[in-house]
Amino acid sequence: MRSQQRRNGGEDEELEDIRSRLASVVDIEPWEVLRVVALLIARMLMPIRKGIAAHWSTKQVGALPTNRFDLFMGKNRFFHIMGYLHFSNNKSPQASIDRAWKIRPVVDVLQRTFGRGYQTPPIISFDEATLPSCSRFNPMRQFNKDKPHKWGGVKVFVAACAKTAYCLRIEVYCGAKTHLRTPVPKDNNTGEAAVIRNMLALCSPSPSSPWRLVVTDRFYTSVRLTLELLHR
Repeated sequence: MRSQQRRNGGEDEELEDIRSRLASVVDIEPWEVLRVVALLIARMLMPIRKGIAAHWSTKQVGALPTNRFDLFMGKNRFFHIMGYLHFSNNKSPQASIDRAWKIRPVVDVLQRTFGRGYQTPPIISFDEATLPSCSRFNPMRQFNKDKPHKWGGVKVFVAACAKTAYCLRIEVYCGAKTHLRTPVPKDNNTGEAAVIRNMLALCSPSPSSPWRLVVTDRFYTSVRLTLELLHR
């Protein structure tokens, strides 16, 4: 902070000044957190390429309207809350081994919500998707030349209803994993293991459980995967 102040030509901020400034900040209310999340969803539905701060701009450029977010929350207040918005404890032992630890509680809530809202259908579609993310602080960001957002994004495995496209389950890709536990030879890529993991989470193996059809593209399709699914 001090080096940045020197670069900007400012003076070093004393400790008492810092304490006074922090003490003057208004406490964050629960409804404000909900409003921040709502604005993030609104940005997802109508993004502006210049960045999220452009939603508070008073200049009208292009077809998308600007200066709409200010009707619900000031820009400084929004970024202040975003700076303190955390969903997990960084001191947990899992934080050092789980790349998605900072959003893991959110993902867990989504999984439970998806399951409550829909019964597992007889035909399940399984594929991957990319969530755009250009932040250099994102440990899960990766390059994928075959996706529209090739220069930055988070890969997720998605299991959905093949007829209605309802999302049944998502899995954030955090690196190569192999969780196959049967004598069937394992594939070298992660696609086969991802299908098995998510299908087991959706449909617990049971002699009385009905048969289901799993639809995948050629990246996941293999003889090994077919044998694994039949074995379950």
